[in-house]
Amino acid sequence: MANQPKETKFPCCSILVITALLAIPVCICSFWIWFPVAGALVVDLFQQDAIDPQLFNTNREPLPDDAVEAQIFPQQIGEYLLQPSIDRAERTDSQRSYFHEYKLPFGGTIHFRVSLLKDDYSQEKLLSSGTNCGDGSGPAKVFSDERLPFGYAICNSFFARTHHTLNWINGNWILSASSASILNSDGNMLLDFVNQYDY
Repeated sequence: MANQPKETKFPCCSILVITALLAIPVCICSFWIWFPVAGALVVDLFQQDAIDPQLFNTNREPLPDDAVEAQIFPQQIGEYLLQPSIDRAERTDSQRSYFHEYKLPFGGTIHFRVSLLKDDYSQEKLLSSGTNCGDGSGPAKVFSDERLPFGYAICNSFFARTHHTLNWINGNWILSASSASILNSDGNMLLDFVNQYDY
């Protein structure tokens, strides 16, 4: 009987290595194709939480230049409770710039900053201040022709919490309220807070 050539057998580990090498380019191509699509879907999901800026209440009491901190920051705004003071560089009586946090009993935090206007800032810059949060941020929507000029921005960074910011000018003060949450009600929470605030 003539000798037949022996079949070459590949070890099981070699087959696994070859399969992995073939699968890597396929995975990379799939990632580059589908990642922008998935990212767009996530951004669209975040945008659903964006509030309608036109719901911002511009009918407010005037905030006088000589307003004291206790007047600007009441102990309670609706269900939002004033938190103990936080030592921050911008919270100084001499510069008339203050910062406080308000919290709901069941969770949710509002960052609230109030400062006396400075002459070297344009209205557009003031209403857009504090709304930049990196590549995930879109430009602020500024409503400068309203009774109380205001601006709104939402930051829907893929890897961070969704941030909402509302800035408005009352007299010679710039007021800025912002919130950060993984809750879908985050935007409405901010709108609810600012619309219950007198100034």
